[in-house]
Amino acid sequence: MSIRSFEDKKIRANSIALNFITAEEEAKSFCKKLDVLQKDLCSAKTQTEFDSVAKKLITQGKEVHQFLSTLAAGKEQETKLALTYGSKYVGKLSKYIDVVTESVSEKNESVALEEILKNLADTQKNEVRNFIKSLKELQPVSETLMSQEEKFKERLSQADSSDVVDMIEAEILAKNNIIEGSLNRLISYPQDEAVAGALVNFLQRNERLLNIMQSFDIYASLEDDLSNARAALPVNNRSLRS
Repeated sequence: MSIRSFEDKKIRANSIALNFITAEEEAKSFCKKLDVLQKDLCSAKTQTEFDSVAKKLITQGKEVHQFLSTLAAGKEQETKLALTYGSKYVGKLSKYIDVVTESVSEKNESVALEEILKNLADTQKNEVRNFIKSLKELQPVSETLMSQEEKFKERLSQADSSDVVDMIEAEILAKNNIIEGSLNRLISYPQDEAVAGALVNFLQRNERLLNIMQSFDIYASLEDDLSNARAALPVNNRSLRS
C-alpha cells in the first residue's frame, strides 16, 4: 500500500469517526430533551399543561425527524452503518421517530391513499393529506401515552384486591380527563363530510395511524384490562360492581 493510499484511508476513517461522534452527541442531546418533555407530559395536571407540553413534544419530534432523515440520506455509508448498529442514542430516537419504518409504511399507505383520494376535489385531497401529516406528527406524544398505558396494564395484572383495581381505575380516569379533547385541540378535524369519510376509510386500513388516535383515549384502551383484573380476583375480593 502506498503512503498516499494509507493517508487517504486514514483521513476517511477519521472523518467517519468524527461524523459518528458528532451525530451521537446530537442524538444524545435530542434524547435528553425528549426525556424531559415526556416526563412533563406524564406529570401534567391540567388539560392546558398537557396541551402545552404536547405541542413542545410535537415540535421536538419534527426536529428529530429531520435529524434522522438527514442521517438516513447521508453519503457516508460507513457512518450510517455505524450509527444504525452502534449508536445507543440514535437507536433510542428511532423508537419514537422511525424513518426507515415510516418510509416502508408510506409506500404501503400510498396505494390506499390514492384510492380514497381519486373521487375528491383538489382542496379535499389537501385536507386529507394535511390531516394525515398532522396525525403522524403526534407520534412522540402517542408513544408516551402508550408507555403510560402499558404501566397501567402491568399494575392491573398484579392487582390482588378490588380496592387496588378501583384505585388504579381512578388514576386512569383522572389521566383520561386531562387528555380528553386534546386530540381535537392538537389537530384540526375536517368539517367536510366527504373528507371525513375518506379519512375513516383510510384509518381503518392503517393500524399505525389508528393506534396513534386511539392512544388519546386511555380509559377505552384499558377497559378490557380493568374487566380482566376484576374477573381474576378471588370471589371474596371482588367489589359489588363486578
